[in-house]
Amino acid sequence: MKLPEPKIIQHGRIKVVRDDLLEGGSKTRFLPFLVQGAEEVVFGGPCCGGAPLALSVIAKRMGFKATIFYAQRKELLPRQKQVAKNGATIHQVPFGYMSNVQAKARSYADAAGALFLPLGFDVPEAANPFIEQMHTVRKRIGQPNQIWCASGSGMLARCLGLAFPDSEICAV
Repeated sequence: MKLPEPKIIQHGRIKVVRDDLLEGGSKTRFLPFLVQGAEEVVFGGPCCGGAPLALSVIAKRMGFKATIFYAQRKELLPRQKQVAKNGATIHQVPFGYMSNVQAKARSYADAAGALFLPLGFDVPEAANPFIEQMHTVRKRIGQPNQIWCASGSGMLARCLGLAFPDSEICAV
């Protein structure tokens, strides 16, 4: 599955790589490599996180079932509504501390024989495809002094550090 090149916007000496404009964000660049051959992929994540959205986008494109576990809420948030619109099955977990959400998702995946992915899809198999995508960006923008990124599990920052070894990575 070929993904579009990230949009790069120049502001003076600052270059902004806009993978957030890609439906599902930067995780969709490596996620297909993790889920190849899976009939169902299960994930337990935060209600506002981008990983469930990325999973729902890739499931829709590749034709597998995505099952997402969230802490129970009175009303779904906009990203959660988009996950459902993309066709993912949503399970809401009462008393939804993240450890409980993760346990319920893992238990469901074990019982269903489905692939379980951890928070942030932070698994070694994701790193190389992600870094390869970053190398294509590096060919376009060079080796900047600093790279700023959002950080959750830390996978994005670690992969940026490997793809841009001479840049200072600033994760916020």
